[in-house]
Amino acid sequence: MKVKAINEDEIIVFLNKKYFYDLDLENDEKVEEYFRDIFKSLVNNYDIALKGSYTIYFYSDKNYGIILKIIREDEIYYYDNQIDMNINFVNNPFLYKINYSYLDKYLLKYSKLYMYKNEFYLQIKEKIDEIILGKIIEISDIIFEDESLKIITKGREVIL
Repeated sequence: MKVKAINEDEIIVFLNKKYFYDLDLENDEKVEEYFRDIFKSLVNNYDIALKGSYTIYFYSDKNYGIILKIIREDEIYYYDNQIDMNINFVNNPFLYKINYSYLDKYLLKYSKLYMYKNEFYLQIKEKIDEIILGKIIEISDIIFEDESLKIITKGREVIL
């Protein structure tokens, strides 16, 4: 788990696919329990105080895992450790902003490459080796919100 605090009201949590491989998204109780565990981990391991009403944007990718964007909406009228969650599942593709020099035939075989505003973005289309994915994550920036859709629709697909 990697946590990035944008500000006191916004947190982004990066979870690799092992964190949710057995999560049944159709079972509300299991989903609630899953998020409760994530929040406990944030409080216990990252010293983040959580209370109030939160909107959670849930982005998932079969290769990477999930990214949670957690936004505190309100904390008035809530006791310590009292949390209300509004979970939104967002179906946007993950892109990896990558330097052209890191591209190779293996990556391109399992991916699409886009160019947008003189930057290269990789979209992994098929399951790839976890070690290769780890290397991609190390050398790139993950794009997962509406920006990824904008890059795919307004960018240009590059064939090498």
